[in-house]
Amino acid sequence: MIKGIIRSIDDLGRLVVPKEMRDGLKMRANEPVDIYTDGNVICLRRAALSCVCCGSENEKGLIEHEGVYICQECLDGFVLVVEKPIVNEDCAGKEG
Repeated sequence: MIKGIIRSIDDLGRLVVPKEMRDGLKMRANEPVDIYTDGNVICLRRAALSCVCCGSENEKGLIEHEGVYICQECLDGFVLVVEKPIVNEDCAGKEG
């Protein structure tokens, strides 16, 4: 564990996480980070990505589109709904 590194927060509230710490946690540039407090401590950790529909955290099975993640199973469900014709029986056979 790396201890004793002191950093300053800049005018915009940014703080640089030391490279040694990022490398140790396998954090990459532009990767989502979960930031929370625990008492008087600010905690950082790699964000657990999850499916927006079912909450699955299987990161290897998630598909990202514009910052939204969905698992293949939920995506397949959407495709089935979109491909299935929607018929309103009250309007069936009526023109106009």
